[in-house]
Amino acid sequence: MAYQWHEFRSREEMYAALAAEVEAGLGRLLAQVPAAGLVATGGTTAPPIFERLSGAALDWHRLTVTLSDERWVAPVHEASNEKMVREKLLSGAAGAARFIPLYEAGNDTPEAAEHACHQRLCAMPWESALCMLGMGRDGHVASLFPLAAALNDALDPRFDRLCKAVRPLSAEIAGPHPRMSLTFAALARVRHIHLLITGDDKRAAFNRACGAGAENEMPVRAILRQSGTPVSVYWAP
Repeated sequence: MAYQWHEFRSREEMYAALAAEVEAGLGRLLAQVPAAGLVATGGTTAPPIFERLSGAALDWHRLTVTLSDERWVAPVHEASNEKMVREKLLSGAAGAARFIPLYEAGNDTPEAAEHACHQRLCAMPWESALCMLGMGRDGHVASLFPLAAALNDALDPRFDRLCKAVRPLSAEIAGPHPRMSLTFAALARVRHIHLLITGDDKRAAFNRACGAGAENEMPVRAILRQSGTPVSVYWAP
């Protein structure tokens, strides 16, 4: 289990450092390849980072942005990750980026939209993309929630879809909505994963995830145990 640990005295320091690192990483990729990508996380930690990143001096028209996961709600809904990313990141200079949504109007369930969502995601330049992920205190990443029935496929590195509909077992952390999540097979294809953790409770959960145990009990273990994609972990109180 190899990862780089970055610890900060405050969340503001972490936001600034991670925004600078993602900007620099995307700049390096664009200097090497015609097109690059960013997998954006949802959650409450991400908006301050996206606000800093939205004005970055990058060739945004050469960048494609998608989400690590999405609640199955329309993009006008307050719970929509797409809404947050469009408002906080895809404004200013970053508005020139291409965006690949996970939600699809006209399908009542994420299960019905899986194939179409996978087809859209095939346009993502995965091998030249950076990924930002949050982690819940239950050890979930993206919408890969512990013990959900979809995890058998979603955590399988040989699974042939880039996304999977997920129905979390508990609404305590996940909330009431079904989800669409990138699969482990998709996440493991990116160039670098940046994992964001805040607070002592999530640090304790991360430490548990670094120990022995099943990946379907703490799905972040799948990210930490793989060796093909570098992982940087950022923590602030």
